[in-house]
Amino acid sequence: MSEPDDSGINRRRYPRGAFTRQIGVLAKGKFYICKAVETGEGGIAFENPIELILGQKIVISMQIPLGDFLCITATVKRPGTVVGVGFDDISFTHRRQLRSFVSKSAKEIRTSDSFD
Repeated sequence: MSEPDDSGINRRRYPRGAFTRQIGVLAKGKFYICKAVETGEGGIAFENPIELILGQKIVISMQIPLGDFLCITATVKRPGTVVGVGFDDISFTHRRQLRSFVSKSAKEIRTSDSFD
């Protein structure tokens, strides 16, 4: 019997949507501009120009589409060339704004895939 796959999407508690925008990352006392790949209520994935380690604390700065500017601490969950981080303590308002963005993204994808 094979082991269940516990990597990536199978461990997520919240869905993520495509989010290809620039974000700010403060790590090791330096500020970097990185390209985000996807985001959701629980975290964000971005292309990584620096070496980050599992469990490392960083600060993410980003504009939530049609929402507020967010500056939040996050923990590295998946290091590598595309880093996955989990937001440490996100407010209800920001969580709701991200949930709305993800649901609108999914709806747009479903609509664009339909054959009219």
